[in-house]
Order: sequence, then C-alpha cells, then structure tokens
Amino acid sequence: MDFINFYLRRRMSTAAMCVHFMVYVTYLIILTVLAMQYVTVSFDGWETGEHIRRMLDDGYLNMGPEPKSLYASVTWKDLAETWEFWEWMRADEGLMNLFSPDAQIPSQNLVLGGLLRVTQLRVKPEACDVPQLPMFLYFTEELGFAFHSAPCYPRWSSAAEDTEERSPITRCAAEYVAMLAPNLTSQINDTEKWLPKLYNKSITGWEHWPSPTGKEYTVPGYFGRYPVGQGYTFLLYSTIERGVKAYLDCLEQNDWIDSQTRFVSLQFVTYRPGTAIWTWHTYFLEFLPTGVMYAESREYAFKYNAKEGTYYGLHLSLLFFGTYLSLLWAVRAWPNWGQPLKAVATKEYWLRVPAHFTFGKAFQLLHLIFLWITWANQEALWDLSDSIGQVPDPDTPDGGYSNGAILGLLMSTTVQISEFAVSEHDFKHLLATLIVISYLRTYEFARLSRRMELVVQTLRASVSAILALGVAVSLVVFSYSVAAYVMYSGTHYEFVEFGRAISTMGMVIVAQPGIELFCGEPTCEGRWQTFL
Repeated sequence: MDFINFYLRRRMSTAAMCVHFMVYVTYLIILTVLAMQYVTVSFDGWETGEHIRRMLDDGYLNMGPEPKSLYASVTWKDLAETWEFWEWMRADEGLMNLFSPDAQIPSQNLVLGGLLRVTQLRVKPEACDVPQLPMFLYFTEELGFAFHSAPCYPRWSSAAEDTEERSPITRCAAEYVAMLAPNLTSQINDTEKWLPKLYNKSITGWEHWPSPTGKEYTVPGYFGRYPVGQGYTFLLYSTIERGVKAYLDCLEQNDWIDSQTRFVSLQFVTYRPGTAIWTWHTYFLEFLPTGVMYAESREYAFKYNAKEGTYYGLHLSLLFFGTYLSLLWAVRAWPNWGQPLKAVATKEYWLRVPAHFTFGKAFQLLHLIFLWITWANQEALWDLSDSIGQVPDPDTPDGGYSNGAILGLLMSTTVQISEFAVSEHDFKHLLATLIVISYLRTYEFARLSRRMELVVQTLRASVSAILALGVAVSLVVFSYSVAAYVMYSGTHYEFVEFGRAISTMGMVIVAQPGIELFCGEPTCEGRWQTFL
C-alpha cells in the first residue's frame, strides 16, 4: 500500500508538472501574440519614418546659385556648426520640405495641426574662477594688464537647467507677427487673435515653457537623455511659408543659440490615414561645454491599441497568468507558511529565508517582477492614450472656440502624442526584456526541474547532447529575435522580415557581438552597418 501511495503521488506530481508546463507554454503564446500587437506597424511604420527621415536628413544647405560647391550636400547629421543649423532650417531641401498649403507631405503623411515645434534647453552659469597668476594676464586696449575671467556653463542636467525668461527681441517678435498676419500691426499685444499667449507666455522662443502634460519624458542622445516636452519654445506652421526665413534670420542674428544652449530639437507628428500609423519625429542637436555640436534624429512609429476587443482579452489573460504564476511561486518558495510566520515572531526570519531560495526561485521572482511591471506600464499607456485629444469647454460667448483655445488643444495634443510615442517605445524595451526572460524561464524550468521526467527522458532517448544544445540555442535565439523585432518595430532600425530577424540574431549570438545588417543603398553597397 505504501508503494502504491508513493507511486500515485509521484505520477500525480509528474502529471501536475506537465500540466503546469503546458499552461506556461500557453502563457508564452499569449505573451508573444500580445507583443506582436506592438509591431503591427511593421514595414509600413518603418517606411513612413524612413521616407521623412531621408527627405529631411538628406536635405542639403543653400549654398548659393548653381553650380553649387561640394559643401552643398551637407546633410542633417553632418551639421557641425550653429550657422549650418540655421542654413538647414532655411534650406529648400531641408526644413522647407515640410511646408505645403494643406499640411501634407509626400506619401500621404499629414502633419498634425501643421505644427512644427522647436525647443531649446539651457543651463545656468556657474562659478568659474581663473587662477590669479601672472600667466593668466593679458594686454588691454590701453596697454594695461588684466586677468582672464569668463563664466562657465556645465553639461546638461536637470539640476543645472535654466528656466529664467530671456529678454525678448522686439524685431523678432515683429517678424513672427508678420509671418502669421502680415497686414496687422507689429505690436504683439494687439495681435492676440493671431498670436495667443498660452499659460500667460508668448511662443516666440524667448520664454521657457513647461511640458503641457506636466510630465517629463526624454529621448536618448550621445551624452545623456533630454526632456523634449519643455524648454524655450517657438512654433512654425507648415502651411505658412511666408516670413519664415526672415524670422529665422532674426533668431540667428540675436544669438537664440549661445553658450548656455545644450539641446535644440525640432519636433512634429505625422499621421498616415491609409495605414492609421502615427509617427513622432524629432531632430535634435546636442551642445557640449567645449562648443562641440552633434546632430541626431529619432522617428517612432506606432498605432493606438485600444483597450477593447481581442487585445483587451489578451491583456486580461496576461493578468490571469501573472496571478497564477505569482501564487505558484509563493507556494513553492514557502511550502510551510506557518514556519516563516513563526520565524518572523522569533526574529529568525532572515536566517531561514535563504534556505528556501534557490537560483531557480530567484530567477522566477525576477520574471514575475518584470511581468507585473510590464502589465502596469500597459495600463499607464492606456491612461495616457485616453487623455489625448480631449476637447476643452467652449471659451467664447457663442459657444465656440477662440484661436488660442484651438492652438492650445493642438499644442497639447502634439506634446501628448510625443509623450505617448516615447513611452510606448520605452515600453517595447520592457516587453522585449520580459519575452527574453520568459523564454529563458522555459529552458530553466525544463532543465532544472527534477520532476520533468517526460521531457528529460525524451531528450535522453535521442542524441541528448546535440538535442539539448539545439533546444537551448533555439529558445535563446527565438526569444532574442522576438525581443529585437518588438523593440525596433516602427523605428528606422527595423527588422523588415521576422525570418531575417531570427537569422540575424542567430548569427550575432553565435558569431559576434552587436547587430549588423547588410546595407543595400548605393552609398554603402557591399558593406555592413552596425547599429547596436
């Protein structure tokens, strides 16, 4: 009888583990399908971002009449001087590519609100004492001597950010008004209809604007992460080309970019009706204290995944599996709940916990932490998407909206979509990490569990070493491939085909670090491009 009881317990235990394994495989399928919802932009998203990026990145500077010199082909990422940035802003093949009467650019991309938002981040000067030594003397015009002295400006950091109002330039304000309404007076206070003051501030570039959403979201640069929802801001309208170059000339001549500048960004949002794809574009410059300037761009394409239908069902399924795995981990981590509770009362708890923890349980806990963080971030994304585009109450006596209210709505919506794009892109990295850990958890479960007899026997029945290695490599390659496909979907680092992602990631894992893709463009034919 004892043997029968032992046999039944062992068979039931094995059957339960196999059932649990099947449940976990179902969880992996649900997670993978959920992840694929975030790569629905696929090639269309990459094509949208890539087309606009090429249209602007490859735009050359205005270098005078034909024949143009060799330097006429300077592109966005080749910019190295401030004057080149202003030239690119005025160039017909640069920023002016975005201007059209109907706020539409090639490939049926609509510029949301026709708004082009330019922001600048600045730092405060800090104490910078030059040693009072003879070697730091210099001649003055009167042939006397004086010591060198100059302010110092640190690298970018939130603590060093300058938010003080800059002295507005009257001529630049007049140029801005003339750009919007050339037949009106140049006095800014008389043109509220055309130049509304939101948050009691002007939008001509000389006053610091907080993020309309009240949150700080950042993009990565070469030397740090920069908030793109705030800063000294001015707006350009892609439907109004008149007077733009004169206004930009005024900003350049009055040093809108100076020694305190650390970051300048051009941001806009496009929408492609045929595919329902949104793309947030930002072109930015980083400035170092040494005066070096770096140019970079980011394009994030995405679709709104509504909190409804099949997608919401998948999300609820993930909630169910998270609860199930959490309870299972708790039961396995502390099989006898009375002893830990008693240990807490006797202050022996911290001595007993390590005995219950193994590498497998610690890895499972890490997996659960990422699972719940991912789920919570998904909820936060939905909350953010629900707040986008909310129409304010009418603000005119006839129940309509003033130009200021409409402009405020468009600005707020543009910034909110930008925030959503950045948040969703960061969420993809989190989701990709969860995918990798989940698939590695499968291998860890089959490899370390002593009760997975059916799986172990199956492996041993064949060429166990080769098969085990193949299963392990396949799981790792597949998980990293799914992760990479999710992570880079919608950006210009797109895996166009899923099969290509798997083969590329397999080559990387086996052969070399980093991810390299073959470049088929005429400018780099026959070479490999490393982008990680």
